Amino acid sequence: MAVGSGGNAGCNPVRWAVGIGLLCLAGSCPAGAASGLLLDGVGGKEKGMAGAGLALPQDGVAVINNPATSGLVRSQISFGGTALFASPEADVSGAGSGLFPQEPGTADGDERWFGIPYMAAVQDFDSRWSGGLSIYGFFGLGAIFADVPRTNCPLALGPAASGPLCAGESRIDFSALLVAPSVAYALTPSWSIGVAPVLAYSRIELRGLGGFAAGSIDPSAVSDNGVDEAWGFGGEIGLHYQGPSLSFGLTYQTRMDMRPFDRYRGLLADGGKVDLPSVFAAGIAADISENLIGLLDIKHVRYSNSALLSNRFVLPGPPGNALLGSPDGAGFGWKDQTTFHLGLQYYWRADTVLRAGYAYSTRLFPDSQVSLSAIAPGTMTHHVALGGSYFLNELVSIDLGATYTPATHVRGRNAASPDQTISEALETLEIGLGFNYRW
Repeated sequence: MAVGSGGNAGCNPVRWAVGIGLLCLAGSCPAGAASGLLLDGVGGKEKGMAGAGLALPQDGVAVINNPATSGLVRSQISFGGTALFASPEADVSGAGSGLFPQEPGTADGDERWFGIPYMAAVQDFDSRWSGGLSIYGFFGLGAIFADVPRTNCPLALGPAASGPLCAGESRIDFSALLVAPSVAYALTPSWSIGVAPVLAYSRIELRGLGGFAAGSIDPSAVSDNGVDEAWGFGGEIGLHYQGPSLSFGLTYQTRMDMRPFDRYRGLLADGGKVDLPSVFAAGIAADISENLIGLLDIKHVRYSNSALLSNRFVLPGPPGNALLGSPDGAGFGWKDQTTFHLGLQYYWRADTVLRAGYAYSTRLFPDSQVSLSAIAPGTMTHHVALGGSYFLNELVSIDLGATYTPATHVRGRNAASPDQTISEALETLEIGLGFNYRW
């Protein structure tokens, strides 16, 4: 199993980090994800194996996957990004006779492209100590449904009401950027441990949700209030074993404790506090033959850490139902999710590596929770991937990987109009491009 060796310092990774970080903070990291809120891996290598790669450190992205691995790859910088294509769809059957029906028929959400950059650098300090710095987008959500004519909006919203939620075009843009300096220590030649404090930055913009204002604790902070930002923090710890033909990795990333989105505290549960979920991951990589490596990763995301993501959807207003924005207010009804990633890496030639992968994600929410998720469907289950790397020389390589997630339809009753049935789906394509420079 090929693992890079350490090297000498020859460039300043902080300069690259600041540049890419400013690009993200300027607004070039829009939302989008393929497993709930998470991307299918960050780098081009992982993208070509449907997110597998935790136990196979190969470049700077290794410290994003596991902070314990910085000493196992040659000192280098890796940078690139993901182009994510997302196509949501919602189909509503039934005329709608409840308190808040949706328009019957099929609504195709806007097909959108998102650009999500990353940067990671690693450096050896001595034979045991090493460190890294990474800046990357990993969490996100985004969907737009057009302002369409309506025939069954609640009378209280006026005869001219239009759009999927009777308040014009509906739009959800949520993204998060993580900045993580890390340090690793080699306990033995085979075992290493690493830690990383994590600074999190998230931003959100909501439009077309004003029809819910009457059921809010703060009707002025429900929708169409521009972009809001929040900062938070957490941490990650990792363990890695590197043997001659078998490697193993284990990581835990804590919940990101975020400040509230004050501009949307009247809509988002718990006063706009949207904590990012904790993530537990384990991976194994083993030599199948001289040129072929097999990988298995398991990733568990605890969406129950966030009230907005895990609270069940209940129609605000009726007696006994919590108002929007309260700690028990309506949410997406997401469950904790586990994804199984399988990957293959084949060394075809001295300068070319080929990859393939498949991943399966457990269902994110039950049929009963389709009401709010219809405007931001997280229905993805199956993921297939292809990719490869090309080495221009001993110092420079290029990675390319693509993961496709076909539409999986989830069907259930509209909790706000029980005579209606909603079917929703989301199709995604992630294309990852990465560059690596060693020194």
